Amino acid sequence: MKHDNSNIVIHLTTKKLLIVILSLQLAFLGLVGLEKLGLEIPILRQTVGFIYLTFVPGFLIFKLLQINNKNAMESLLYSVGLSLSFLMLIGVLINFLYPLIGVSNPISEIPLVATISIIIPILCLICYLRDKNYSTFLPINGKSIFSPTILFLLLLPFLAIFGCYLFNFYNTNILLLILLVIISIIPVIVISKIPEEVYPLVIWATSLALLFHTSLISKYVGGADAPFEYYFSVLTITNNSWSHTLPNNINAMLSIVMLIPIFSIVSHIDPTWYIKVAYPLLFSLAPLGLYLIFKKQTTSKIALLSSIFFMFLPPFFGFMAVNTRQGIAELFLVLLMLLMVNEKIPNSKRALLSIIFMFSIVTSHYGLSYIFMSLLIISSLVFLFLRNKFIRTPNSVNVITPTSVTVYVVFALSWYMYTTNSSTFDTIVRFGNHVATTIFTEFLHPQSSSALYISITELPPSLHILRLLIFICVFFISIGVSDLLYNLKKGKTTFLSEWSLFSVASFGFLLTSILPRFSKIMGIERIFHISSIFLSPFYVVGSIIFIKHVIRPFKALNLQREEKYVKIVSLFLCLFFLFSSNFVSVAIMKDYPSPYLISLDNIEEYVKDGRVNMWKAHVYKAHIMEQDVFGARWLSISINEIEAKVWADWRSCWALLSAYGMMGPPVGTGWPYAVTHILTNKTKINEDAYIYLRCFNTREGIMLSSVRSEDWYSITAVSDLNKSNKIYTNGGSEIYYLYFP
Repeated sequence: MKHDNSNIVIHLTTKKLLIVILSLQLAFLGLVGLEKLGLEIPILRQTVGFIYLTFVPGFLIFKLLQINNKNAMESLLYSVGLSLSFLMLIGVLINFLYPLIGVSNPISEIPLVATISIIIPILCLICYLRDKNYSTFLPINGKSIFSPTILFLLLLPFLAIFGCYLFNFYNTNILLLILLVIISIIPVIVISKIPEEVYPLVIWATSLALLFHTSLISKYVGGADAPFEYYFSVLTITNNSWSHTLPNNINAMLSIVMLIPIFSIVSHIDPTWYIKVAYPLLFSLAPLGLYLIFKKQTTSKIALLSSIFFMFLPPFFGFMAVNTRQGIAELFLVLLMLLMVNEKIPNSKRALLSIIFMFSIVTSHYGLSYIFMSLLIISSLVFLFLRNKFIRTPNSVNVITPTSVTVYVVFALSWYMYTTNSSTFDTIVRFGNHVATTIFTEFLHPQSSSALYISITELPPSLHILRLLIFICVFFISIGVSDLLYNLKKGKTTFLSEWSLFSVASFGFLLTSILPRFSKIMGIERIFHISSIFLSPFYVVGSIIFIKHVIRPFKALNLQREEKYVKIVSLFLCLFFLFSSNFVSVAIMKDYPSPYLISLDNIEEYVKDGRVNMWKAHVYKAHIMEQDVFGARWLSISINEIEAKVWADWRSCWALLSAYGMMGPPVGTGWPYAVTHILTNKTKINEDAYIYLRCFNTREGIMLSSVRSEDWYSITAVSDLNKSNKIYTNGGSEIYYLYFP
């Protein structure tokens, strides 16, 4: 290491790198040994284990490929992606091979730690033999590391953590609201004041803060899909193996049944905190990857604003903050796209990495996998038929070749057909049938269009404005895509051929949100979010084109330079985020009780009409009560002693009892071991049964009969409660046992 005034130059060699890696492994093994002796150091094993698993295997694999990549950020992202792929693959191999040699509990601490600890030194040895003469210098600006700008940006994730702590335990949202205001002005500040070399840190810190400010609400796993993800990951941990034949779509996803158990067992990270902390740390790298992709095809400022637009869309910091399997799949998709636009990597090595990341997408999230398959097939067909007539850019083709498309399709269909009794394959077949039957029957009927439904649905004033802003964003995207098509025909676009094809196909995918069945299954927010991976730069480009041709005639604005157009776009992003984050709704207009910014005690300040019960249901969905978790765990023990059916309202069956009661999906979902039944105001119980009530039921006197918060009914409608006996209460959750002699 050399010091030159404020500059630090680190001399890196293969020997030094391998010494650091082996030291990290020894430190990790030492912590495991100390725990076996009863000397557990809080948080240390979790931190060292997470760093070890996240970076070391992928870094060694990337180095083995001998890819001369001078961009440290790209190398970091590839290393993380390869580490996650390695863990999923090694988990599957262990799961199926170890029982053949007499190891009956392959997914447990000793087999996992021993296997990984043996493989890493072997990879180190191979790396040393292949590239022992490697040497490079890593310059670091000492002043910039401790500059106020850097320290301020690093403070953002901690503001989110402390803000959630105050919100969870003291019912105050003041720090979270301050955080949202700071994040909203970041685009304006960065464009004007911050140098380009700091842009990656801006994106990562903002991304992590946004994810944390949602994921850390409540101490337990909430959301729509997270409870089932928790259940199947814990099922693998409990059984010490993965049962690949259990018929459920989530059970086919290695991002859930392998990645979470391996991190949990090896690093001693509770699955709850993997979903709430470790996963956001991983997914926060996706916007950073997008920035690198956009920068290769546009300017650094356009790339920055494009990445910020992707993060400022509500789905990113909403359902994606806890949707583990889709987030991991999106990270692999971003890495695949980064490979696609990186023409400095040799074709043979790029093909190998592409296969690895394609495999990882397929085994991480079936929905995104099928969507990408559709984009891949459409893009390849368009390229084959129109490349000489329409697409005149001379870029090479890396991903949409016939070979890669065939490999991806065959692997995806094979994986989904031969795991979980083809449940995932059956799901997509039914989905395709639904979409096909509606294309001609409902496409031209605006009254059935979900997109139109959004435009006419009664909403609070702040959400009306947000809806208008989203329509404006779509309008700018349309301008940007139109400009892309025009420049493709002229052969003048800076966007690569493959990226252009994926972007146009994604825009068509976005337009499918007008199909009711399609948007009902996928969700309009999910469609917009996935499309924005490719379309975000076209929002910025379209905005600049609009400003140039519409606003420029007003000479008083003095807009002669490109930088001033970009500043106007950053101002719009600032306004957009204040509405999309619900800051305006909560702090200014007070017309919408955002579940992640409003405590249970303050709902009635925001809703004063008859819909207050509906909004309470939304807030209770995000705020998982400790009493409910304890009640679910107590019931899981009791049903093993006395076999009887379990009845509860919709949310209890799908979240609390499924995850923390470890009872799995309810009856009616095709789950063969289902024990929970959804209790409605029309249910008549005529056999021995438990009735589980959560805090929402006992305190508010309300039950939910479906996923819709509007479908609530009074608890007094459950007549069977009068005949049953209360056998458990903890001041919130209650359990009754109904006995029929």
